[in-house]
Amino acid sequence: MVNSYKLNIIARASDESASSKMTKAGANRVVSPFRAGALTMAQLMDTQNLENFMELFVEGDDHADLSIIKINKNSPYCNKPISQLGFENQGVTIAAIRQKGNLKLRPNGRVIISPDDNLVCIGPASALNSIANT
Repeated sequence: MVNSYKLNIIARASDESASSKMTKAGANRVVSPFRAGALTMAQLMDTQNLENFMELFVEGDDHADLSIIKINKNSPYCNKPISQLGFENQGVTIAAIRQKGNLKLRPNGRVIISPDDNLVCIGPASALNSIANT
């Protein structure tokens, strides 16, 4: 292996053939401005629904925030089922949870929260901050 020192090598490629050569030469990641631009354009075409969805959060006086809360091993929420967290008492809903790389949408109350889980939560900013700092 060319990159035997575990260096993080990022290279810029002008085309796809250059990309594979740079990877063989030891680059961890190869960035192609043309490919990145194409992906950005595709994402922009698909964001209208997301923008409409996000407008629901900021309209009115009782707007909600969206937050990703990472659970560490010392968290009081760790090793408990969602039903026992008490988030709903603070107006917070867990919309999704990422556990071991798998995304679960609308997890049920029996799902156990584990270290390194990421909770996608919706609710008042003050409640989300309180939960994140607990």
